Amino acid sequence: WTRCSRQNTWASRRLCRALTNERAWDAFKGGPVAIEIRATMAVARGKTHPRDAIAPYHRLLPVAAENGTRNARYDEAFDVVKTVKRLRSGLGDDATFADELAAIRRSYRAQRNFIKLLATLG
Repeated sequence: WTRCSRQNTWASRRLCRALTNERAWDAFKGGPVAIEIRATMAVARGKTHPRDAIAPYHRLLPVAAENGTRNARYDEAFDVVKTVKRLRSGLGDDATFADELAAIRRSYRAQRNFIKLLATLG
């Protein structure tokens, strides 16, 4: 943690509590923040600006794939991918999601159980 990231996390938390999405998003974009804040901001931003929320979800995917035990970690990662699919579908951007899904499959090809979950998405 750097001083900057602690400040950004604090600012993002404070602004999230104050329910000022735009100001929280501006603080969030200002530098590195804690993972739990990244997830909170992605959910909040996805409600009003789905295109902006996709990048934080992509940054959450590696963390989600490594957290947890056994298949539970893949459930969390799979939820992230399903959320990106839902956001892309809402934007009418299914072709981009197909490309993203192919890249995710290439990146995680060694995790067979995760690949099996991804296969259910198409």
